Amino acid sequence: MNLFSYGLPKYLRQGNDDTGNNGGETFAELQANAQPTSEQLTAATDYLSKNTQNWDAKTIEGKKPGEVYGMARAREQEILKADIWRGTPWQGTKVPDKFVIDKDGKKSVNASELVKSYGELERRQFTRKEDMRKEIEAELNQTRMKDRPESPDKYEFEKFKLKDGTDVGLDDKDPVAAWFRNTAWDMGLSQKQFNDIAKGYMQQEMLRGPKWDDEAKTLGGSEQADMRLKRIDGFMRGNAPQEVYDAFASIPATASMTKLFEHIMELAGEPAWQPVEGGGFVENLTRQDIQKLQNSPEYRRGDPVTLKKVQAGFRQLAKGT
Repeated sequence: MNLFSYGLPKYLRQGNDDTGNNGGETFAELQANAQPTSEQLTAATDYLSKNTQNWDAKTIEGKKPGEVYGMARAREQEILKADIWRGTPWQGTKVPDKFVIDKDGKKSVNASELVKSYGELERRQFTRKEDMRKEIEAELNQTRMKDRPESPDKYEFEKFKLKDGTDVGLDDKDPVAAWFRNTAWDMGLSQKQFNDIAKGYMQQEMLRGPKWDDEAKTLGGSEQADMRLKRIDGFMRGNAPQEVYDAFASIPATASMTKLFEHIMELAGEPAWQPVEGGGFVENLTRQDIQKLQNSPEYRRGDPVTLKKVQAGFRQLAKGT
């Protein structure tokens, strides 16, 4: 495989000149009595300024265009002749001495060591990025967890009053109680956040029983409602123990409960639900979130939901929302 297919690092791509031709000839000999064009004259002046030691613009003052062009051509020929790699794939590159093999006065490039060094450089750069990502995640988690109790059993279910003055609260013997405590603790919720969610659950529990078709209408229609339920279900499957998930699965599906669990997901750091035209939904994704989705197995195998999220995410970024 050609070494150049790997993409050389910047310090190797910089040739001995700044013309962008990788060491090739730029200033061809003009025909007799021909004069350089304005573009050629500009290029010649720029070349001389960048490739002449202790350059002084006064050097070309009063000189004819053909003379300036000739000076650039002469300087270019000097540089090309001094290039030990001229006529090789390395022409115009600055190869570090540690990769140069000098055998009996004949120089060559140790390509295998160069590729190895370049690979190590890329790995170090990746490692630094990964360490930075972990450090940021650790700081975010520390901030998110600072107000949670020492353990799940430290959460207390507070009673609240209905409009008629009745005190209501979640029974500790209810299987859902364990799910609330364990899930809230895993998410790093404070006691106040725990109380708000538990209160919301009890309020919705007292309203349970309506038909799902009616509930789905308030969630954007049956397609949107089903997608929102699947999203919540996927979140719970991936974050809750089996017994807790079983308790969650036994809770009747209502519009209010769907919104409640979406609120729980937001408290856990998940993006808010936003429907998009034509069906589906888009999350408040960052560019990093989109890249993570593109690297997922679902995206690679063409999962429609994941593809739609990525497409909508890019549209969201383009709009600056």
